[in-house]
Amino acid sequence: MMDQQHFLYQIANTLFCLGYLLQFSTPKVMTVMRAFFMFGYLIYCYWSWNIICSSHLFAWNFVFVLINLSQMLYAFYKAGPLKLGKGLCSFYDTKLRPLQVDVTWFQKFGNPHSCYTKQLKPGETYALRNFTVNDKLSILLTGRATAFDQDNKLLYHIYPCEFLDSAEYQSVKRCGDDKFQVSIFATQRDTSYVCWDRKAVEHHFMVNKLSEVAFNFVMNRDVVDKLYRLNESCYKRHSKSLDLSKDYLSPPFPLDLRIQLLTSLTSSSGDLKNISLTTKVNDRCTK
Repeated sequence: MMDQQHFLYQIANTLFCLGYLLQFSTPKVMTVMRAFFMFGYLIYCYWSWNIICSSHLFAWNFVFVLINLSQMLYAFYKAGPLKLGKGLCSFYDTKLRPLQVDVTWFQKFGNPHSCYTKQLKPGETYALRNFTVNDKLSILLTGRATAFDQDNKLLYHIYPCEFLDSAEYQSVKRCGDDKFQVSIFATQRDTSYVCWDRKAVEHHFMVNKLSEVAFNFVMNRDVVDKLYRLNESCYKRHSKSLDLSKDYLSPPFPLDLRIQLLTSLTSSSGDLKNISLTTKVNDRCTK
């Protein structure tokens, strides 16, 4: 009886208790939890072999040590740094890691065979309104880009770790618009972006549906941020804030535009159905 209540047995169970108290949320926490389990079963192995002399119990505990060791190494690998460029690593850490997007999938998604990186000089064009075909998805890595309307008036700025064409990508799926509704230019030195072909993006999303949901959430949030920047641009231009909850729902904005905005912002799926609305709002507020 004393052998079964040996202090090693108590230490092992204490480690198990600490491991179960941890709440799994990130790969780092998973690594620590598996480490507690592994060391607990290692103590069990010593206790079962040297204290109570049970070969069967030792064998089972040793199997559990191997299982937890493999799980700990896998979690450590997932918690490690991404084998991608600095810009994509920053995008994953700030946008996708909080949503628990699989790091292995994202490494395949950002593989040089799936995408390409391009540099832009100040004033160089990324897209032209009603001319550039919308068949890609891009993320700004460094520098800054700016979107303009047909009158070359500023709409909003685009910063690193943001999509260059999230609005256009979503509008193609919902409205069938195959041309850019804004013109986008680089406005800083060392501006670079990573770009995926639309078909490649859809292929990767078919492999991992959860990642598709996370990307759509991030893109929709990016579109909303651009709408608010457009609101700020109109405010600076006219010294009057166009509040989304008030000004867009009252004159001088027409009824069809009000209905379109409400439908976009209150859809059951949470998606913005007509993203080219940004240009229409800007056209209206500049008149």
